[in-house]
Amino acid sequence: MTKDAEKKRPEGDPEEPLEQGAAGPARADEAFSTWAQVFQHAGWGLAVTDSEDQTLRVMNPAFALMYGYDVEELQGMSLAELFSPQSRPSLARHIHEVNERGRLIFESQHLRRDGTVFPVLVNMTAVKDDQGNVLYHVNNIQDISRQKRTEEELQRMAVQAEKHERKAKLAQKEAETASQAKGEFLANMSHEIRTPMNSIIGLTELVLDMELEPEPREYLGLVKYSAHNLLKLLNDILDLSKVEAGKLDIELINFDLRQSMALTMNIQAQAAHSKGLELAYHIHPEVPSALLGDPGRLRQITTNLLNNAIKFTDQGEVVLRVTVESQKENEVILHFSVSDTGIGIPMQKQEAVFSAFIQANGSTTRQYGGTGLGLTISKRLVEMMGGRIWVESEEGQGSTFHFTARFGLGHGYAEPVPMDLAALKNLRVLVVDDNAASRNILKETLAGWGMESEAASDTLKAIAALKQGHQRRHSFALILVDAHMPGMDGFELVEQIKQVPELAEAKIIMLTSVGQRGDATRCRKLGITAYLSKPLEPKDLQQAIQTVLSRPETITDTLPLITLHSLREGRRYLRILLAEDDPASQTLFQRLLRKRGHMVVTAGHGREVLDAIEKEAFDLLLMDIQMPVMNGLEAAAAIRRNEQGLGRRLPIIAVTGYDTESDRARLFEAGMDGYVSKPITPEKLFEAIEGVAAMPERPDNQTYSPVTDVIEITKLMVNVGGDRSLLKEMIRIFLDGLPEQLSNIKKAVSASDHEALKDAAHSLKGTVGHFAAKAAHETILKLEEAAGGASPERIAEILSQLEKELTRLKQALLAIKNNRPLI
Repeated sequence: MTKDAEKKRPEGDPEEPLEQGAAGPARADEAFSTWAQVFQHAGWGLAVTDSEDQTLRVMNPAFALMYGYDVEELQGMSLAELFSPQSRPSLARHIHEVNERGRLIFESQHLRRDGTVFPVLVNMTAVKDDQGNVLYHVNNIQDISRQKRTEEELQRMAVQAEKHERKAKLAQKEAETASQAKGEFLANMSHEIRTPMNSIIGLTELVLDMELEPEPREYLGLVKYSAHNLLKLLNDILDLSKVEAGKLDIELINFDLRQSMALTMNIQAQAAHSKGLELAYHIHPEVPSALLGDPGRLRQITTNLLNNAIKFTDQGEVVLRVTVESQKENEVILHFSVSDTGIGIPMQKQEAVFSAFIQANGSTTRQYGGTGLGLTISKRLVEMMGGRIWVESEEGQGSTFHFTARFGLGHGYAEPVPMDLAALKNLRVLVVDDNAASRNILKETLAGWGMESEAASDTLKAIAALKQGHQRRHSFALILVDAHMPGMDGFELVEQIKQVPELAEAKIIMLTSVGQRGDATRCRKLGITAYLSKPLEPKDLQQAIQTVLSRPETITDTLPLITLHSLREGRRYLRILLAEDDPASQTLFQRLLRKRGHMVVTAGHGREVLDAIEKEAFDLLLMDIQMPVMNGLEAAAAIRRNEQGLGRRLPIIAVTGYDTESDRARLFEAGMDGYVSKPITPEKLFEAIEGVAAMPERPDNQTYSPVTDVIEITKLMVNVGGDRSLLKEMIRIFLDGLPEQLSNIKKAVSASDHEALKDAAHSLKGTVGHFAAKAAHETILKLEEAAGGASPERIAEILSQLEKELTRLKQALLAIKNNRPLI
């Protein structure tokens, strides 16, 4: 077949490109017929062009329609005429490539009949003869205008999305920067305000303890009241800011619930008693004392509820109760309730009281004061502690606020077991109090110690009970009597008892909500053994009872009246080093500490602290954080370094105006054993001192590093959800597997097997990470990175350091496993 004949074949008989096969011409005709139908009816443009000048020889209707022509009009035109002027120069290159490769797919810009340019996808195939000569080109051309528009739209959207993402990231960064700046500002403002407030409140309280004329006492009382209100406002604003910024944190530390609640009630006592209210609390005996949770936040919630109860109650009582709602092996859910006999809350307003800046009645804001923030913050704190809060109330009938909270079961604090149960068992006690809540609480407390008690609501019933007990030869050994009752008060009752010799054998403890001048003298005259202020801590009542029972029948000058002050005076006196650069704060601390009988030595900065410790021994260091020359954190770190290997540890309490979880974490990382936040109250100060001073001392030959030098305890307890039994099981598994893991690392080092070393180090790193052992974790990370190609000497150096860190970690974990103190 000649070349001219070949070129004519596509117009009339395109069977040449098809193989005839074994069936011969008949099958070829059938195949051509099928091929021709596909060619003609295809929905995309098909055209056959001359291989030399690209003349259009055959095209289908779809091809012609795409360009806006009739098929006949395209006959004899060159394919190049359909290319846009910009794309036409590239056609020759495409022809060359398709002739070389046999097939080529490319994008191009083509022209319609009306002159518009549109994008196409060209799929060009070169048809060759047996000798490899190109006969013609088959072009499959598709209009891709729609796809291009879609791509452009997607690209535009992607660009917009990227812009939005950049803006969002920038906004987030700006927000984080603003939040950090806000947090730093609030922290600094808190510190700067709390420091002078500490002096104002503390020194005012010291002056109020002196003998003063009525007028200056009244003025100082107003100063103290205003200072406390200002401090409350400051705390509310700071906490609300933390709520809004998502920075309100809950920490996990061991604490004594009863000690914490006693402190809270003692702080509220003066406010309640100044209004003539009965303030009482009762923690059910089954409630565990040693808990794992956040005592500061718990006190904040209960203080808010007690403040509100006292504020909105003009007469009657305010009672805090704590019971167990549910308990598992490692956790307990406690139910707290604060009841009052105040103005109550209408049903339709009860949900609103938990919203910010809202009180049940707008008019009460002026009448009773307050921002309306306390319950909002309390609600958030309760939810963060795994509980809920609600109120039951009736207008004019008082309110009861309830909340639940989840705690881990802690360790290190003694449960509320009396010092000598045998001495108290079956002892007969008469409780005389006109307030039903107080009577019931006292009866339950006494019953928990195995004592037998009866209750009387007034003096007549009390006399009757005493006479009946004597007649039945079942007399009372002890009488607990409230000093202030309607009608005949407690002192008048005691006068009547003393007039009847057979009733006067019982020892008497007078309980009072409001102490008055001359009460001590009246107690001496009447032979009353003890005079105690409400609300009473169970441990104080128990100690008072045991002390009273050991006393002679009458009070003498050598046996003074038993009071809460005298009970606490009998406790341990300490030699305290006070580090404080502010003169007013220094004076305040000295007066408070010396009033309790402690000996105080002062230092103005951290350098003086180190010098003082070198010269003499102290039982406790009370140290401000913000000091010149050397601050408290630096001083504490230096003290802990100097103690290494000595087998002794000086307890350190930090005094700080900062009070966030990150601030507290920094204190404990620096080696502090406790902290108190400014402004300091005597209750907070002595609670912290008692907690730290009571820590068990280490034997002189005990040289292991403290647990907190190796492990971040707070982070560790968060990692295990406060579950101490889970922690012990994790420790057991880790210690059992540690020798093998360390052996695998050493084998990999010896064999210079970097991959095996990297894998072994990575495995150990994940395990150690669970225990919040920062130094060990960082050393393993160094080893893992060194496995990438560090020198053998460097790897050996890191391995040696790792073995030391793992030894320290092992000792720390064994200390936890064996219930040693986490200090």
